Amino acid sequence: FPVMDREQRILGYLHVKDALDAMPRDVPFPVSAMRPIARVRAATPLDDALTAMRRSRTHLAAVLDENGKLAGMVTMEDVLRELVGRPGSR
Repeated sequence: FPVMDREQRILGYLHVKDALDAMPRDVPFPVSAMRPIARVRAATPLDDALTAMRRSRTHLAAVLDENGKLAGMVTMEDVLRELVGRPGSR
């Protein structure tokens, strides 16, 4: 889950397993649970996006538009699927 500030800037993300671990306790998530997130421009070539994700050691990246605003999110699985195709599709 992306973590945003009041101005809708992305700060990081909360991994689903961390969220599921905390759910039964119904407590706010500590800031320490937030993970860093890679940031890539929408025009970034896929191989460069993959490199950015690997360097940041995350499987999730924020995609920024030409104004630096959040345009969407992309997973490493999405990038790999576009680069090499679906398993068994060739």
